[in-house]
Amino acid sequence: MTRSAVGLALAAGLALSGCGAPVPATSPEASPTSAPDPGGGLLAFLGMAPAGRESLQVLGDAVTVRGPAGYCVDPGASAPDRGFAVLASCARTGRGDPVRLDALMTVQVGAPGSAMGDTGARELAALLEGPEGRGLLAQGVPVRVTEVQTAPGTVFVGYSEAREAAGGPPPPLWRAFLDLGDRMATVSIRPVDGAVLSSDAERRLIGEAVAQLRAANRPG
Repeated sequence: MTRSAVGLALAAGLALSGCGAPVPATSPEASPTSAPDPGGGLLAFLGMAPAGRESLQVLGDAVTVRGPAGYCVDPGASAPDRGFAVLASCARTGRGDPVRLDALMTVQVGAPGSAMGDTGARELAALLEGPEGRGLLAQGVPVRVTEVQTAPGTVFVGYSEAREAAGGPPPPLWRAFLDLGDRMATVSIRPVDGAVLSSDAERRLIGEAVAQLRAANRPG
């Protein structure tokens, strides 16, 4: 995958990943047929949502989305036919579980043939460290990239938005880019409004999410 192809894949994944706005602690329920909307439509989970499930089949059952332990999928806020899923602490689904790292997580799975490969992953990491990568992460708000990490078939990027959050500095944010077979997938994490999560805690959480996605989609 060339740098230009990586940029296009990254832009497509970020445009659909739905984690671009502050997440309120409560939100009105969204219509299951509405498109993912970071302004509230995708946050049905955080209102009076029905009990979530621990996994979701997307893209015609081509990929299984499963989050870290203690996280559930909100089927009403997700769009399986578009490869898009929303997850949050199972405590927010009415299951009565204790809250674990109160954050909103989104997963976007790409089309067949969108996988990065090892070369593409290295190119993507380099792209994210420069101004072009910051522009793609920004989604209308300037960002500061704090670190980029690579692992086999995976790129992690930690960053923050250049705007003040209510009551203090903006929270740390993390995204991961990984290959699931011949598809590229992105995972995004943003703390729920009022939750305080350290960058290290978010990095561990997104690492768990990547591991669960790989395990759920391991061939054979």
